Amino acid sequence: MVFDKAKRLMDALKENIEIKEEELKSIKQDSPGYARIFSELLESRRKFREGQKKHGEDIAKRQAAVIKEIRDEIAREIETVATSKELDLVLEKAVTAEIQRGTGFHWKIIHFAKPEYDITKEVTDRLNKRYKRPGVGGG
Repeated sequence: MVFDKAKRLMDALKENIEIKEEELKSIKQDSPGYARIFSELLESRRKFREGQKKHGEDIAKRQAAVIKEIRDEIAREIETVATSKELDLVLEKAVTAEIQRGTGFHWKIIHFAKPEYDITKEVTDRLNKRYKRPGVGGG
């Protein structure tokens, strides 16, 4: 998986940084070896920062995709229940949230309904039934 590969790369860079920092402690600052190892340390730190930035963006994009998938499934369930009850209208209020700069989601939630028109429990029950893990919970 791409994320496993990215994690291994970041772990290797972090370990390399730690090794170089330890090496510097045992070398005199005025020696040629110190300058070489110090240069390698700076390069490893630069690569680590780049990796954090790149993979952080990838994770944010993946989170946004997962949230969209969940949101779309809930919307389908709301539509299924509303159609089966022959409802003409389901009122929603839009909520927008930002996960990370430039990435976020726009979520519609049921804002208000009289109890006899509220389909939230039915939609939730349908989703819970679909995703119930075997051997967990009662009923």
